[in-house]
Amino acid sequence: MAATAARSTLRIGVLSDIPKLTEMVSARVAGTAECIHLDTKTLAERSETCIDFPVLLADPNHAMTVLPSLNPTTQWISLTWAGVEKIIEFHRQHDRLHSPPWRLTRFAGAFGPAMGEYVVGSIIARERGFADYTRAQDRAQWRPGPSYRCLNELSISILGAGAIGADVAKYCRALGMQVKVLVRDLPAADKHVEEVEYIASNDEGQLEGLEKAMRGTDYICNILPSTPHTRGLLGSGRLANWCKHGACFINVGRGDVITEDELIAALNGGSLGGAILDVFAQEPLPATSPLWTHPSVTVTPHRSAVSFPHQVADAFAANLARFQTDPSSLAYQVDLSRGY
Repeated sequence: MAATAARSTLRIGVLSDIPKLTEMVSARVAGTAECIHLDTKTLAERSETCIDFPVLLADPNHAMTVLPSLNPTTQWISLTWAGVEKIIEFHRQHDRLHSPPWRLTRFAGAFGPAMGEYVVGSIIARERGFADYTRAQDRAQWRPGPSYRCLNELSISILGAGAIGADVAKYCRALGMQVKVLVRDLPAADKHVEEVEYIASNDEGQLEGLEKAMRGTDYICNILPSTPHTRGLLGSGRLANWCKHGACFINVGRGDVITEDELIAALNGGSLGGAILDVFAQEPLPATSPLWTHPSVTVTPHRSAVSFPHQVADAFAANLARFQTDPSSLAYQVDLSRGY
């Protein structure tokens, strides 16, 4: 009987740099599964170490190291981040988008509040001139700044309204901002955030909806994932020409929605008044990038929302219960053909 129980224990390979994640997951799935921590340095040389695991919990960058050698016995890859573009690109290059032998899920459900705080905090910091006060304090200078705008005087366009966009909209609206949200399809009535204007933009009418969403607001916040439809979406002069003169661009989605050159041109031309950037086409952002020193740009190193180990462990354990009952019921499954 002991041998039978051992064979029935589900083995989970954990391939992650998130501190204490393996221990936290093990505690949550004790009795139903066995977690084995996989050394990322070893796998860089011997990716075949992972092939025997039916379930893999992995950081996307490390998942990439084992994708080429995954055995068909792998049934589920659970990612510890929200971004899936690298894995999708790998499968696109190998023409495997429509028939992978495993299910892919992303970590979601916990980033919305953190991003809501980042967006609201960034707006307050910009409107109140906190950076100027910090510089003045460094010089022991008493320099009262100019007047400022309160949040209930401001408006924001949010591009992308999944769970994260909905939370950002709630945070902004709760503090009195006027909010417009660009969505692929209009959400059901029970999913609406009160007093928020939704603008539908399916693939066919994407640019028309985008222009309508961007017009006339003080802030434009991108939360869109990186897909073939969104790469370069704000380029070709769209951000510069469709935004309110002097608006501020906040990017917590993906950096390839507009090129660095086009963004800087919009800033230097005056149509865009500022940019608060947490994501970039190349990360880490090269030291040679002019974004570092541009007076109208705030740079943060992709920290608007991070994967905390307890949150990843909780979400994975909940999804594992679904997987063991019915794999098709997994939450946050990625459609590789759509890119998210």
